[in-house]
Amino acid sequence: MCWRNDDAESLYQEIKKLRGKYGYSPSNEVILELCYDLLDETKRDDNSILIDYPDDFIRKMRLTGLISLRGGGRFIDLNAKELTAIDYIVQSYSSYTDFTAEEDFFNYISKIDNNLIASLSVYKALAVITNKELEKWVKYYEWEIIKTEMLNLAQKNSSKDEILKVIEQPLRLEFLTSLAILKRLPNVSVKPNFISDDEGLPTSFASGGKPDIECLESKDTVLVEVTLLTGTQQHIRESFSTHRHLEEYIAKGIKAYSVFISPKAFIDTCRYAEFIKTKGIEVRILDIDKFVYNLEKETTLNKATLRQSLNH
Repeated sequence: MCWRNDDAESLYQEIKKLRGKYGYSPSNEVILELCYDLLDETKRDDNSILIDYPDDFIRKMRLTGLISLRGGGRFIDLNAKELTAIDYIVQSYSSYTDFTAEEDFFNYISKIDNNLIASLSVYKALAVITNKELEKWVKYYEWEIIKTEMLNLAQKNSSKDEILKVIEQPLRLEFLTSLAILKRLPNVSVKPNFISDDEGLPTSFASGGKPDIECLESKDTVLVEVTLLTGTQQHIRESFSTHRHLEEYIAKGIKAYSVFISPKAFIDTCRYAEFIKTKGIEVRILDIDKFVYNLEKETTLNKATLRQSLNH
């Protein structure tokens, strides 16, 4: 983030030289000394150089869906699921024009490259997480870490985990909820619908019309919907889609109910769930902390998702 020009080759050589001398874990002092030399007289806060800038860069790169994390979040790499798109981008966009007029730039940037869109794997088929990838992360994270990270989201606290902190918080909740269910209830079949990279880490939300997570327990299908929204927006933006997803499953003759998880259930969300229950549509409402603690003491998803009262 402190490199002064667009010469990728010289940057690559500098990184190789740094690793050759200090290995893969140079001290903060070594990094800061190198960056100070690059910045000359430009002043930057040390935390910005060491933490904020790299985190922001990695987060934005992952939003493209082209970048994966390796080595416990210590390295970035190309997402193998998107190599076709990556090759196309390198061939088509490695050289670009320096625009001198705003109108010229906007005319250029407003054009849609349909070839690029068609080369993305998510355009051809949804790159959802596989069972093998999900199991890998279930084994990687201990229950106490999953629990702490979910409670952090409920309380709007930041993550310290090198991998989780670069996943946008709403997506992180979907990921952690999937891990939590499978970690505590290994007999439940868990199928998240978020789009993932080749490590199984989420890069974007599921396409419209699908629940966040589908679970199968005994003969019951359980649709798990999660959100970080609270207040009026929670009900307006989530209640009706939750209802619709469940209704579509029931219409197919599938025995199903929904579980709605949020930091704090809004009263209108709870009231709407009570209303549609009279029509045979069951949506169980739980706060994140209640759901986490239920998972610790119950042996089935059915028991762990028993609804809270309206006055919880």
